[in-house]
Amino acid sequence: AGTSVVANNDGRPSLTRLGAIVEQVAELHRSGMEVIMVTSGATGMGRRLMRKHGRMNMTMAEMTSSNDLTDLTEGVQDVTLRSESNFLDDGGLTMGDPALSEKDSQKTFQSACAAGGQFEMMSLYNSLFSQMDISAAQILLTEGD
Repeated sequence: AGTSVVANNDGRPSLTRLGAIVEQVAELHRSGMEVIMVTSGATGMGRRLMRKHGRMNMTMAEMTSSNDLTDLTEGVQDVTLRSESNFLDDGGLTMGDPALSEKDSQKTFQSACAAGGQFEMMSLYNSLFSQMDISAAQILLTEGD
């Protein structure tokens, strides 16, 4: 389960599945139950968001230099990798920083994706739940909780 429940194979949110979940939660809420929904998908949504921003930063020359869609996709991947590295550089952390192991660098990037994706996920849930006249809220938990 996990992210695959809320996302399609291409990484986009599955509006069909999310809509069905929201409708079921709305039915439970209308019957008087207090519902707490735990969801995943923030990291995947954040990765998708970073790829999108990477494509937005491509020049027209990069986009039109290839007639082959496969080559264009490879160009997008290269831009995404530069975006990941630039993101970490902006925060004072670099992918090549000897003080950071590859595992730490990856964890930092995963955390950044989760943070960006969380906002997107909550925005999507807010839109879906508002169609059912339900206010969505987020509870932040720590390890101590």
